[in-house]
Amino acid sequence: MTDQEKIEEFKRLYTEEILVNGGSMSPELSQLFDEVLSIFGDNPAKMDALIEEIRNEYYGPEVTLEDRVATLEEKVANIEKHLFG
Repeated sequence: MTDQEKIEEFKRLYTEEILVNGGSMSPELSQLFDEVLSIFGDNPAKMDALIEEIRNEYYGPEVTLEDRVATLEEKVANIEKHLFG
């Protein structure tokens, strides 16, 4: 299995076992975690980024407070334009 295939398999299993089923890591997923971490040069920041990417693909991007404020400001501007021209 190539490095890319291991990463894709990790993403698939992580989504299935952790996000969909809400369980803990199986021995197979745990082994893949270690292998992918090794692929990333034992850099936990890269592993965190991969997990964040998986979560974003599953849940969608996280909406920040800044995003909410910008949306509300846009709505207020549209209402003001409608009311006051």
